[in-house]
Amino acid sequence: MQGLAVNKAGAQSGLPACSNLTKLPLLQDDSKGSLWAALGITTNSIIVVDVTGKMVLKLVGGSLPASGPEIEGAVNGLLN
Repeated sequence: MQGLAVNKAGAQSGLPACSNLTKLPLLQDDSKGSLWAALGITTNSIIVVDVTGKMVLKLVGGSLPASGPEIEGAVNGLLN
């Protein structure tokens, strides 16, 4: 299982703070926000994809720890 964080386009100044909060690989979206737009996500969104790349959960504006049970359910479903 892998995780990845994507920093919002134009928010390069937030990269140091993001990298201090997580050990996940951290990518910077391009200046147009192409990755976020393609995924249909916004700030603080969470997606879970299966091994084939199919999106199985999308939480737009999700937050932790409140969204934890929903994320955990999706991940556990993929592991079973």
